[in-house]
Amino acid sequence: MLQDVYSYGIEHNIVKKPNTEMKQIAGYICIDENGEFEWIENGGSEKIPCPDIGTEKQGLGANAIVERVERIVPPKDKANASKNHKAWLSIMKECCEAIPEFKPLEIYLESLEKDENVRNKLVSELEKYNLLKVDKDGNPVLSGTNLLTFKIEGKSVVKSGYWENWLACHIKAYADKQGKSGTGRKMISSITGKPVIVSEEHKPKVRGGVLGKGATLTVSYDKLFQGRSSFDSYGMERGQNSAIGDQESVVIADTLNCLGSSKQNSSNNFGIFYWYSDDEVRDLIGQTVYSPSGNSEDMKVSDMLAKTPDLSSLYEAALKGLLPEKYPADTYFKIFKVTNSQERYSTREDFYGTYGELREGIFKWYKDTALNVWEKQDKEPWKCNKKAIRNIYSLLFSLLDREHTTDGPLKESKAEYGEDMLHLLYSMYSVKEIPEIFFRRAVKKGYTSILLGKKFEPVFIQVIKIYLTRKQGGIEIMEDVSVTGKEPKAYSCGRLFAVYGRIQKVAANFAQIGNDVCSRYIGMMFKHPDEAFVEMAKLSFAHMKNIDNKGYFDKKIAEITANIGTEFPQKFMKTEQAEFLLGYYRQMNIFIEETAAKRNKESQKK
Repeated sequence: MLQDVYSYGIEHNIVKKPNTEMKQIAGYICIDENGEFEWIENGGSEKIPCPDIGTEKQGLGANAIVERVERIVPPKDKANASKNHKAWLSIMKECCEAIPEFKPLEIYLESLEKDENVRNKLVSELEKYNLLKVDKDGNPVLSGTNLLTFKIEGKSVVKSGYWENWLACHIKAYADKQGKSGTGRKMISSITGKPVIVSEEHKPKVRGGVLGKGATLTVSYDKLFQGRSSFDSYGMERGQNSAIGDQESVVIADTLNCLGSSKQNSSNNFGIFYWYSDDEVRDLIGQTVYSPSGNSEDMKVSDMLAKTPDLSSLYEAALKGLLPEKYPADTYFKIFKVTNSQERYSTREDFYGTYGELREGIFKWYKDTALNVWEKQDKEPWKCNKKAIRNIYSLLFSLLDREHTTDGPLKESKAEYGEDMLHLLYSMYSVKEIPEIFFRRAVKKGYTSILLGKKFEPVFIQVIKIYLTRKQGGIEIMEDVSVTGKEPKAYSCGRLFAVYGRIQKVAANFAQIGNDVCSRYIGMMFKHPDEAFVEMAKLSFAHMKNIDNKGYFDKKIAEITANIGTEFPQKFMKTEQAEFLLGYYRQMNIFIEETAAKRNKESQKK
């Protein structure tokens, strides 16, 4: 994985300049060529490379050129100047003396410290732009993360780049002074195969995005992860085990920062993904792990579930049973999960493939989850639509055990499913069997829906369908939930269960029933189906006395029991429970299909 990340960073020129960090400037203090203050200028939203090495370890108590406003503006009483302000003045003095082009800045900073009128004017202007707050004594107070820098004659000091060589020389001089310059151990790189230096002091930062809390980075191989690469911050000895040089670790850290902070290349739940060559195919992954927007948890969920992946041509092709066209085989993608615990980064469950394989995988996912769903609104006629699971979150949210969680669906999904979420994504992309946890949840949810008399959500059947279809030796299930070949006994039992439920409804003239036979006997059915069918058969005889079309139901029962045989099963295994639910759903759809066909025929006669 590390070699892939390194190669990607080199190929796409991601590596930032040494000793810099991309930062957003809140405002510019503009001065003229004589070091006289002119005005304040608002910063833009663009992030630009700024000096970022301001630590005590590097001999700096503050960052040069760009700093927080309260560190730049001196207090009214110079005796109360903070340690950070003094450190900033010191480093800026060194910087300005070393760079002739910064002479006007040196003049201005000197007058800012000595002339109270110059200071008051700056404070007043900064307050107008909401870039500074002062206490009752007129001293600057902590104002968050507002960063200020300077412009000389309208030209940005930061963008000038004059400071880059100076800062590099300063850091090297400090390292020489500490006796730590050039003390790294020479090794052969596991990335490039060339001699490299691994220095104890050289630890680039990995931070932000899906990478979580930032931490310094060294690299090693850990037996706990079976030879997979991991990032740790436990010191030189472990870091050297990986034989990755200083500059290479910078490339890796910068590339991870870039990928982890980009919405096009990352998802908080599913890690980092990228393409080796063609960037135009990125949406295939990005759309299937769409990150939600919105301020509240409900808004995020609504936005996520409403989002339709921009893969409509692929979706329609799958529903029509068409094979997608072929795509370049030399374009590869990679997905890996990065976790951060106690300032230690590690990769988990990374996988990769070609663009063509990915499209084939998503196509097959749509096809395997496709289901005929009958829907009816008010007095409108029944309509049948073919649907597939297009958004991975609609599956995750539907199977949550909400009775035991209170943090909202996004956090609940991560807590309940863990790494199985990534395994589910993998099965979506690579035509593998889905994790069993989702299958078990779908069976449980389907069972509970019948028990409580709630709507039987199609997603439960979609999950069961794809699990049983892809399971080794599994049955083939059509979009209408019919099965090829001889019906499994449990499937036929599910159909018979639905018929008994229908008989009761017809006998009651479809009036509301408080506790129908299906709700009453589903629990017994899953434990002792033979006993449950005996009880339901007795009730059906009583109900049949109150209906006119007895012959219709007698025919249905005879047809189904012929598939079951002479004995009902004594117990259903988990897979058989799923087959039972498939049969139940299928028979309920048959009733709707027949009703819709009958009404359509009647309307044509009119």
